[in-house]
Amino acid sequence: MEQSVDNTDIDMTTMQKMVLSFALCLVAFMFVLDYTIANVAVPYIAGGLGVSSSQGTYVITFFSVGNAIFLPMTSWLVKIYGDSKVVIWATILFTFFSFTCAAAPNLYVLVVSRFLQGAAAGPLLPLSQGILTKLFRTKVQKISTIFSMIIMIAPVIGPVIGGYICINYLWRWIFYINIPVGAISVVLMLLNIKGLKSKTEKVGFDWFTFMLLLVGMTCLQLFLDKGQQWDWWLSDRVWVLSLIALLSICYILIWSFSYEKPLFQLYLFKKRLFALSCILIFFAYSLYFAIVVVFPLWLEDVMGYTAYKAGLAVAPMGVGALMGAAIVGKNISKFRPIYFIMIGMFIMSLACFYAANFPPGVSFYHIAMSRVVLGFGLAFWMIPVISMVSNSLDDSELPSGLGIFHFLRALSGGIGTAVYVTMYQRRGIHQWQNIAYTFNDYRISDRVYQKEIAALIPDATSAKYYLGEVVSSQATTFGFVEINNLMAYVCLALMLLCLFAVKKPKKKEESTTK
Repeated sequence: MEQSVDNTDIDMTTMQKMVLSFALCLVAFMFVLDYTIANVAVPYIAGGLGVSSSQGTYVITFFSVGNAIFLPMTSWLVKIYGDSKVVIWATILFTFFSFTCAAAPNLYVLVVSRFLQGAAAGPLLPLSQGILTKLFRTKVQKISTIFSMIIMIAPVIGPVIGGYICINYLWRWIFYINIPVGAISVVLMLLNIKGLKSKTEKVGFDWFTFMLLLVGMTCLQLFLDKGQQWDWWLSDRVWVLSLIALLSICYILIWSFSYEKPLFQLYLFKKRLFALSCILIFFAYSLYFAIVVVFPLWLEDVMGYTAYKAGLAVAPMGVGALMGAAIVGKNISKFRPIYFIMIGMFIMSLACFYAANFPPGVSFYHIAMSRVVLGFGLAFWMIPVISMVSNSLDDSELPSGLGIFHFLRALSGGIGTAVYVTMYQRRGIHQWQNIAYTFNDYRISDRVYQKEIAALIPDATSAKYYLGEVVSSQATTFGFVEINNLMAYVCLALMLLCLFAVKKPKKKEESTTK
C-alpha cells in the first residue's frame, strides 16, 4: 500500500477535531441530500412556477453541470487559499444560493441559482473527506466508514424528505432547510478550524481546461438528461451535444498530459490503489444510483405507490447499510479491502435477483427486505473503496485526487441513470408490443379473459381501457425484471474484475547455495 506523507500542520484539541468533523459531515450530508431531494420535487416546482415538467428538469440538470465543472477546481482553490478557507466559503455560498433557489420568482432565476449552488458545492465533498483524513490519518478506516454512510444514506432518504415536504408544505422548503444547517456548520467550522493550517502558493489558472469543462459538461449533462425525451440518436441535437462532449473530454485528456500544471493531475493514476478506486467507483456507483432511480419508478408505474410511499419502501436500504458498515468498519483492518468489495458485489447481485423474481402484487415487506439486502452489500464495497482512495494519497495530493475521484463519482451517477432508465423504459415498450401483438379475438383464452373483464366492467370503453392498463403494467414489469437481471450480472462482472486487482504474494527466493 502506498505510504502517506503529512504536509499539514494541525494544532487542535481532540474536542475541536470532533466538533469540526461533525460540521464537515453535516455539510457533506447536506450536499448529497440536496443532490436527490429535488428529484421528486420537479412536478411541484413546475406546477408552482407555471412551466412544463420537461422544463422543470433543468433544475436538476444545471445543478449537476455546475457541480461537475467546479469539482476538478478543488485542487487549484486549495493551493491558492488553503483548504480551511475554501470549505468555509463553499459552505457559505452553497447556503446563500439555497436561499436564492427558495426565493426564485421564476424558472430562469431558479435554474441560474441551481447552477451556482452546484458550483459552490463542487469542493465540499472532496474537501470534507480530505480534511477528515488529515485530522485522523491513523484512523482512516473508521473515518471512511462514517463518510461512506453519508454517501450511501443521503441519496436514499432524499426522496422521502423531498416527497414529504412537497406533499405537506411548499416545494421551496426543500431549499430553505439548507439555511439553518449551513449556518450551524459555518459557525462550528469558524470556531474550530483555526488550528488546521495548510501551505498555499501562487499558481496559474488552467483556463483552457476550465472552458472545455464548461462546454463539455454542459453538453454531456443535457445529452444524458434529455436524450430519452429527444429520442436519443434519432435526434440531431443529441448527435451535436454528444460529439461536443466527446471532443471536449479528448482535448482535456491531451491537454492534461502536455500542460505543466493542469486542473486534472492525471499522474495520480500511476498509483495502483487510486486508479483501482476510481474505476470501481465509476462503474459501481453508476449501478447504485441507477437502482435508486429505477426501483421507485417501477413502484410508482406498476404498484401505484406515491412518490412518498416509494421513498419509504426504498429507505430500508439505509438500515442494511448500517448493518453492513458495522461489520466492515470492525474488520476492514484485518483483511484486504478487495475481498470486502467482492463480497459486496455478490450481495448486491443477490438483491437484484431477488427483485427480479418478485411475485405479482408483492408485499411492502418483501420490497423493503430486498432494499435491506442491497444496502448491506452496498456498505461492503463502498467503505473499502473510500478507504483505499484516502490511503493512496499524500496529504498534499488529497484535494486533487479526491476532486478527480468525486468528479468520476458524480459523472457516473448521471451516466448510469441515463443508461439504465432508458433501457428500463425501452424494454417496457418492447414487451408491450410483444404482449399486445399476441392478444387477439380468435384465441379462446383471450375471448374468455375479455368476457371476464366485461362481466366486471359492463362499459365496453372502460373494459378496453382496463385491458390496456393490465398489458401496460405487465410489460413494464417484464422490463423491470430484465433490468434487474442485467444489474445482477453487472455486479457479478465487477466482482470477477476485482480478481485481477488481487496481487499474488511474491514467493521468497530460496537460496540454492550451500
